[in-house]
Amino acid sequence: MSRREKILRPFRRLKNGLKDFGPDFKNAFLEAKTNPYKTWRTIGSNINRFWTPKRIYYTVSALCAVVLTPIMVLALEYRQRLYNLDGAINFMTNHPEIFIYTCLIMFFISLVFIAVFKTVLRGEAVLLASIITITFAHINKYRSRDFPLLPEDLQMATEASELTQMVNLWELAFTLLIIIAIIVGASLLQKFINHKLKLRRRSKKSATFRLMLGLTSMLMLVTTVAPVRSINDRRTYVKFLDTEIVAWNQVENYNRNGFLVGFIYNIGSKKMEKPTFSEYNEAVIKQIVDKYTAIAKERNATKHSLEKDNIDILYVMNESFADPNILAGTYPFVGDNPVPNLSELKEDEHTANGILHGSEYGGGTANVEFEALTGFSNYFLGVVPYVQIMSKKTNFPALPNFLGTLGYTTSGLHPFSGNMYKRNIVYKNIGFDSFKDKNSFTYTAPEPNTNKYISDESAYKQAMQQLDKDGKQFVTLITMQNHMPYSNTYKEHSFKSTAEGVEESTNSAIDNYLQSLHSSDAALGNLVKQIKTREEKTVLVFWGDHLPGLYNNLEGTPLKYQTPVLIYSNFATGTDLGTISSNYIPLELFKYLDAKMPAYYHLLAASQLETPVLAKSLFEDKSPKETEALKDYEMIEYDMLSGKRYAEKLGFFKL
Repeated sequence: MSRREKILRPFRRLKNGLKDFGPDFKNAFLEAKTNPYKTWRTIGSNINRFWTPKRIYYTVSALCAVVLTPIMVLALEYRQRLYNLDGAINFMTNHPEIFIYTCLIMFFISLVFIAVFKTVLRGEAVLLASIITITFAHINKYRSRDFPLLPEDLQMATEASELTQMVNLWELAFTLLIIIAIIVGASLLQKFINHKLKLRRRSKKSATFRLMLGLTSMLMLVTTVAPVRSINDRRTYVKFLDTEIVAWNQVENYNRNGFLVGFIYNIGSKKMEKPTFSEYNEAVIKQIVDKYTAIAKERNATKHSLEKDNIDILYVMNESFADPNILAGTYPFVGDNPVPNLSELKEDEHTANGILHGSEYGGGTANVEFEALTGFSNYFLGVVPYVQIMSKKTNFPALPNFLGTLGYTTSGLHPFSGNMYKRNIVYKNIGFDSFKDKNSFTYTAPEPNTNKYISDESAYKQAMQQLDKDGKQFVTLITMQNHMPYSNTYKEHSFKSTAEGVEESTNSAIDNYLQSLHSSDAALGNLVKQIKTREEKTVLVFWGDHLPGLYNNLEGTPLKYQTPVLIYSNFATGTDLGTISSNYIPLELFKYLDAKMPAYYHLLAASQLETPVLAKSLFEDKSPKETEALKDYEMIEYDMLSGKRYAEKLGFFKL
């Protein structure tokens, strides 16, 4: 048969079928009228011939792919809302536009999984396992930080072995067992169906169909999520969903719009937006640089130079370190003062004491660390700077970089994995001469009678070992002792939480936290004693990064975001720091030492006068008062993080 005949044959059959349709229909009608029993037997026989077991299987599979979509969305919302079924159902019924949109996204995702894993059964099983895995991470993060899972958190998956130390192992094992059961069960059932129905191995035609299905579904998925992905404003009304994207409050964003919409909104780098109050070019940056360079020249004339002084600096960010006495109004406890050394240190004449008001609660250590080492603010950003910005910036003019130009040996210490938040890359980029994580520590003993992290006592010994080396030292230490989890840590407790309106498990966790904090405070006291007796001039800058995620009843109060911050030395006199945000910590160091500082820090000083706290947790959906200094600050941060770094080239970060 020629190629032309092959092409025309289906059309000829259709033509003949249509020609004979009239008489055949008439004869079938007359026969049905005279012999209905025979007619129905014929119809049944034809149905049986058409609906073979294989066709029934493929039809049911297709229907399952559709029907399972809203069930998957319900399962996702149920777990996203910490097993709150009523909350998940209310979300579906009260927000039909979002629910339909979420189902559409989920349907395209399921089609991609089906195309990849070859059958509906396997694809849906792997999709369900993926939902369980992602929501397991979300649940654990929410419990510890009162904050939902973000896309950048998935980059931490490479540190899975380290992260398992931070979750309940029994819950992890149970979750893994369920996932294995789902995947193995689906595989065995699919094998049984293939055997019973004698399904052939996939042909080239089938592979082509799956490829087209996968590519088409991916295209539709990208197109569907594009309207949400393109939103960059802090608060935006989305008309087709009849909802508002709340960028400044991701808890509200996820609760209002569901897990998928909230998660999709946060995918990718939300770059710092170009300020709208001015053009961005080299001339604009030069004008700002010249203004604060003139101020620096005038004010630095009466200051002394750290380049000529031999002063060691120890920069300590203590994990989840707080003053529970301040929280006792809402979270009372039985026992003595858990942090007597902190209380004593606050009153020391050599101490500059204050309150740190941050944007983080229960976690986000690296975000606080970024501010304290660079002086830039997360207020203008919507990312984890270490992961999405600083890991790609080389020779960045942060505090260690500047101190290095003054003759300091700069060292970073972290008693955990150096890969977390890409510190092993970032520390080099911001000017540290060396970085040691737990694998390079000399002192690795954990807190006695626990199986937790390297203790603060050990970490401080490691820091002092570095501080005692020849030459001027700048040592940054990010501790781990007080890190979650807080369950079953200590067998004996000197403190008992008596907070009302919280679960017994939360009070029990607070008991463990207070015990760890008491030990951490003792280590701080020993550290201060060592500094006090050192011959070398030494400055300690110390602050807690955030509260542990145990104090959720503080919601709506500033206490939820406040921790101690202090600067102590064995030679200088301190003053009150007031309430500041962590981006001003390096500025406070220079002020305490009465030292010359680059024009950039004079910009920070001008900003601090009008805006002493620059944190999303304070302003939420509002904005701080627009001052000239704050505008200059925002423009310089944009230049350095998203722009062409004109300020650096103009010497803004040097003396």
